[in-house]
Amino acid sequence: MSGVITRTGVARLLIAAALLSSACQQPPESPSTAGVREARRVQFDPADPGRLLVVEREGDVGLWRVDDPKNPRGEHQIAAHAIDARFLPAGQGVVTGGADGRVRRFLLDGSPVWATPEKHTGPIRGLAVGPDRIASAGEDGDVRLWTFAGTPAGTLGTDGGMVLAIAFAPNGDRLVAETADTRLRLWQRDGANGVYNRAVMFRDVDKRYARLLPNLVHYDVGWGWDRSLAFAPDGSALAAADFDGAVQRWSLTGTPIGEPLPSQGKQHIRAIAVAPDGRLAAAVYDGTVQIWPANGGAPAAFKVGEGSTTAVAFAPDGKRLATAGMDGAVNLWSPDGERAGALPPAAK
Repeated sequence: MSGVITRTGVARLLIAAALLSSACQQPPESPSTAGVREARRVQFDPADPGRLLVVEREGDVGLWRVDDPKNPRGEHQIAAHAIDARFLPAGQGVVTGGADGRVRRFLLDGSPVWATPEKHTGPIRGLAVGPDRIASAGEDGDVRLWTFAGTPAGTLGTDGGMVLAIAFAPNGDRLVAETADTRLRLWQRDGANGVYNRAVMFRDVDKRYARLLPNLVHYDVGWGWDRSLAFAPDGSALAAADFDGAVQRWSLTGTPIGEPLPSQGKQHIRAIAVAPDGRLAAAVYDGTVQIWPANGGAPAAFKVGEGSTTAVAFAPDGKRLATAGMDGAVNLWSPDGERAGALPPAAK
């Protein structure tokens, strides 16, 4: 009868209300569990080889558990508008840098901690984390240093155009930067006062790329015409991709060590990584990864995706490799190129 609710109807309403209340009380699903969307950069947690950081093209930073690579689990998604992100040591969280020129710190549960009071006058192209310092590379041509508390710790001008990549030596005593003039600049830390002083500038200017690179960076700002630097595990040398599809090892005095290590077909190398045992991996534009032995012998190469490989990272124990590519995939590998698992892609 119209307007009358029967006992059965009341019971159904009560059940529906209870279900709705229960659903509202459930914790919301972490966005990261929905999958990865166009990953640009990856890094394993130095303090935990089972945790992986993924920077997505739109600026979100996802933290994933990959202890079981066949069943990865999303932990947290940080809406940081980041171009780059890095783990801090000893589980102290994550730092990000983005288009607004500020560095931000988050806890591993995604909670914000601080944003730097000062900032670059343009976007941040890359970050590096040492034992007690954070360095940010700016399109404004500066390298800025920060403490883990977010306070400014110095500015290193380069006079070489935008800073495209930076890296700390493992013990933090040196810092290297690559600038748009294609030069490498190395600073050495003064143990007495903690100030980084310019030690050497090296690699000849490649005038062709020095002219084109700023436009390439801005033209491909979404994916970034990424550059990458890496120190040897003991800090005694460093590696940098050149502009002809090869990786060159350098001494700390700026002298080349051996011949360049070429990629197949001399394809552009977008990222490099060094394993604890000295192996060197390169993410290559043709969708492959190449891994050279520590002694620089013949490389192993394997296909990781249909598009350009944009990022590569070794786990801190060297037993696993992560890659990201323009096809949107993040894959996990054994060091010999056997696919161990993959992060789920986001629904389209």
